[in-house]
Amino acid sequence: MRKRVAANAQNEPAHFIDSTDKAVQLKALQNALSSCSAQLKEHVTKRGILGRKKKAVASRDLRKLVSTAGLGASVQSGLDKPPCLQLWSSGQTFNLVSWNVRGLGDDDKCKLVRDGLSSPSPAIICVQETKLNDVSRFKAASFLPHGFSDFSFVEATGTRGGLLTAWNPNVFSRSSFIARQHTLTTSLTSTSSDLHLTVTNVYAPADHRDSQTFLDDLVELASHVSGPWLHAGDFNLLRDTADKNNERFDFALAAAFNDAINQLNLIELPLLDRLFTWSNKRASPTLARLDRVFINRPSHIPTQYHPHLLSSHDL
Repeated sequence: MRKRVAANAQNEPAHFIDSTDKAVQLKALQNALSSCSAQLKEHVTKRGILGRKKKAVASRDLRKLVSTAGLGASVQSGLDKPPCLQLWSSGQTFNLVSWNVRGLGDDDKCKLVRDGLSSPSPAIICVQETKLNDVSRFKAASFLPHGFSDFSFVEATGTRGGLLTAWNPNVFSRSSFIARQHTLTTSLTSTSSDLHLTVTNVYAPADHRDSQTFLDDLVELASHVSGPWLHAGDFNLLRDTADKNNERFDFALAAAFNDAINQLNLIELPLLDRLFTWSNKRASPTLARLDRVFINRPSHIPTQYHPHLLSSHDL
């Protein structure tokens, strides 16, 4: 049964959402709905959109709900565009882009990345797997959009890893940051409101022997953070068997990942268009969901998430 479902998932168009994803979306929407108006809650109750137990919520109902709730739902097309997350709080709306670029050593690649980052008009940019041992202002200007002169980075280990978080100085200023091998945590303050947001940019170890240390480190970061906290990036971990299209699945690692998520009181923001974010690009591909976005206080920052069809591991 599982093999048939996995095979069907691979052949589905970009808008395919299986019942597992719909359940995840449903939970996120329920949490977001808790802070909405009484009128909207009444509308949802009358329609029974969130009360269907035996049947998966239809995609059209999910999209109608998020539109009514002011969350929005749309999908960027094309493999050359990074995932874009739109957030708003205290009347302020801004975009955050998270992109695993798989190296920024090539000049043509840097131009491609800069063009891809420019189109969503982001206020915050999280880049994973830079593979750079140092990032000068000159180098940063080769792949960041114009105006992004402020940034923090974690150097690569040899040719592995590397993180960079940049922000528009007209929108945010940095109050502090914590740089570690697999995470870059940046606390930002709005220049036009009282919004204070912490963003943890993640590129988790591909060697799963290091996964538990990474998760322990992630949980420890909570002692340094207060207020809204966003996690974005490549976690290199699975949460459920539905996150992969074959039966090679490490239940112990998944349990450890979910335990860390629960300890941090995080909610995963749903992907509305795809089961998977990574492919090994073989004739019979392994597909997995590795790239994720989490937030600890969804009521502060309702969201709309615009993932592209596969993650920028494709580049």
